[in-house]
Amino acid sequence: MTVAASAEERTRLAIETCAFRLFVERGYCGTTIDDIADRAKVAPSIITRHFETKEAMLTALHDRKLLSAMDAAVLFTEAGINPTNETSDGGLHV
Repeated sequence: MTVAASAEERTRLAIETCAFRLFVERGYCGTTIDDIADRAKVAPSIITRHFETKEAMLTALHDRKLLSAMDAAVLFTEAGINPTNETSDGGLHV
């Protein structure tokens, strides 16, 4: 892994960690991209470089198994995503 790739991965992980904490604290609808950017200490444009939408960020948290089943169910329901709409590889259609 190159130094640049490593820095990119650290930034993405910081964004995911901050998003996770904010989603749990404030709920999905109560958290904005700007909130996540402020918490992660990055510009909002950095977040959208890594995640096309807030929904994509929530899906990434689920895919990385960072959400407990209960957290995922609550957050996906709040986001209007059917958490049982899984693909054959265990991913979600969003």
